[in-house]
Amino acid sequence: MLRYYADLSVADVAATLRIAPSGVRACTSRGLAALARTLREDQL
Repeated sequence: MLRYYADLSVADVAATLRIAPSGVRACTSRGLAALARTLREDQL
């Protein structure tokens, strides 16, 4: 959410949440996949 809504970099989000940048990328990937699944389900 912070990555896109607040237009923060991966490094900025990682520092804010006190997690590794790889964790930010993993969470972003999972979140976008979940959003895509939800949007596909809504179209059915």
